[in-house]
Amino acid sequence: MTTGMLLVILTCVVALAFDFINGFHDAANSIATVVSTRVLSPRLAVLWAAFFNFVAAFLLGTAVAKTIGKGLEAELEISASGEQLVLLQRHAAGLKEIVNVSRVTVVPGAALAVKALPASGSKCARCWNFMPHVSNYGTWENVCDRCQGALKEMNIAPPQPTEDATQ
Repeated sequence: MTTGMLLVILTCVVALAFDFINGFHDAANSIATVVSTRVLSPRLAVLWAAFFNFVAAFLLGTAVAKTIGKGLEAELEISASGEQLVLLQRHAAGLKEIVNVSRVTVVPGAALAVKALPASGSKCARCWNFMPHVSNYGTWENVCDRCQGALKEMNIAPPQPTEDATQ
């Protein structure tokens, strides 16, 4: 299989993942539809979508967010050989973000294959990824090393217990 064919397959996988999580894009699609058909002005369409997206979170709950988060409970093992293996290994660090899983491992194999496995490690309470190590960051429990590093980089000190919490 050529590198071009690998890119076609990878594009199809990304497109299917995009369709699976298209809840992110529903608001933009609905705005584009009502504006292009001149049902609403662009300003009113954006205000309408913002209002109903805000209200829906309270009335309908977080089912979509929980469904999206479920993908993070998996990890993928991709096996390939030759040019495909080299290409996948070069981009391995970003693949987990593209397919919305906790980890992607690229390994040598006879043919291109993808194996889905349950995520290993512990779930980070901040980013929802399953990581090898999570610990407390002040009073915040189960925060992964990556998130702790990001919080420190943004100069967000670990929250300390308040007097009310100790009583």
